[in-house]
Amino acid sequence: MIQLQLPMPDTAMKYFCFRFDVDTHKCIQTGIPNLIRLSKNLDVSFTFFMNMGRGTSRWNFIKRKLAAGNSPATPSAQKLSNLNKLGVWDYLVTALANPKVGASRPDIIQELDANGHEVGLHGGANHGIWQSEGAGWSEEKFRQEVIPAQNALTRWLREKPAGFSSPGWQGSTALYRVLESGGFQYAADAYGENLEHVTSVQGAPNLLQVPTNILGEPGGIGYLEHMRARGMDHEAILKDFSARLENRSIAVVYDHPYYAGVRELPLVEAMVRMSRAK
Repeated sequence: MIQLQLPMPDTAMKYFCFRFDVDTHKCIQTGIPNLIRLSKNLDVSFTFFMNMGRGTSRWNFIKRKLAAGNSPATPSAQKLSNLNKLGVWDYLVTALANPKVGASRPDIIQELDANGHEVGLHGGANHGIWQSEGAGWSEEKFRQEVIPAQNALTRWLREKPAGFSSPGWQGSTALYRVLESGGFQYAADAYGENLEHVTSVQGAPNLLQVPTNILGEPGGIGYLEHMRARGMDHEAILKDFSARLENRSIAVVYDHPYYAGVRELPLVEAMVRMSRAK
């Protein structure tokens, strides 16, 4: 269990975190085992925010497909398509079978814990529904989503998780009151390149907000995914990453195990080595 403290403004210490949100079966089946092996080689620990429910909402998936049906697909300059990132087979599994994520592999959760990684909670019963509808939920609705998922994760960690991240960055004052009463120490819903300081959450003074500041914009997408969508190669990404590390006391980089832990392991290794050197 981590213990958080607010860094003093004049501290000489610098903090780096590789933060992974786990929201598909490919994350936990393939991406996390790869990252565990890499972390052992590098002697580092990562932070994983684990969704214990299902990765997508079939109804929201169908609505998006129907809405896009009359519009030609155009490549995005900010992010890769889900089909590109997951591959055909895992894309179909996610869309059609929609298996549970963390609850499907308690052995992986326990392996993360045994190897010194931090495991936080990521949302509730359904990642896709929270991402599309969570902004309007009441405190009671958040409680119905968070507490069962927290209990399920605690069962495998044998202690309550310290951290929480919302699907789609959809946090709110109502959510933070639930997190504070549930014993969470911090949320990780604030994002933006200009954010650097850990702060207390307004309306929940015993809950901290840890910013994520190395990621793709707009919309807060995975950093490596964003760089690849922009057509950047290995060297260009490392140059950009190096520049983003400069003059920061806290650097938190964001991605997903199903992409970074499968397609970009050499880059993750290079980024860890660079941050350690700095």
